[in-house]
Amino acid sequence: MGRARAPQEKKRLSFQKVVVLPVAFSAVVLLAVAALHLQFSPRVARVEAAALTEVRGVGRVVHEETLVMHQWENNYVEVTEFVLHLEGSAKEGVVAAIERRLELLGWRVSDRERSEIWLESAAWPYVIVSVESLKSSGVQVNDRGLPLDEMAFLSVVP
Repeated sequence: MGRARAPQEKKRLSFQKVVVLPVAFSAVVLLAVAALHLQFSPRVARVEAAALTEVRGVGRVVHEETLVMHQWENNYVEVTEFVLHLEGSAKEGVVAAIERRLELLGWRVSDRERSEIWLESAAWPYVIVSVESLKSSGVQVNDRGLPLDEMAFLSVVP
C-alpha cells in the first residue's frame, strides 16, 4: 500500500510547482521572444563615430543630416550627409581641397568622375565618403551668404 509522504518531500514538490515550473516557463518564453526579435528586428549599418568626426574635421559643418534608408529585407543603412565650408582656402577647387585634406588623414580616392570623388580609408574599410561641390550637387541649403564655390556636399555611407 502507499505510504504517506514525508513533510520534507511535500515541501520539495510544492516548491517545484510554485517556483521552478513558472521560472522555467518564463525563461522559455523570454528566449522565444529574444529569438524572434533577433530574427525580425531591423539591422541598421552605421558609420563609426570616429570616422564621422574625422570627415567633419576637414571643414566647417554648415549643415548635417542623418538618414536611415532601406537597403534590402530587414537591413537598413544610416547615411550621414554634410555640407562643409572651407573658409576661403579652396584655391584649387573645393573637391580637390577636401580630397587633399582627407588624403592627409589616410583616405584615398577609390573612384573619380568629373564633378565627384569617392574615398575609402584603411582605418574604416567599410566606409565610403562621396564629395562633390555644392553647386553641382543640386542640394539646397541655407548657406548663410557663404560663397557656394567654397562649399561641398559629402555623403558618408557604411
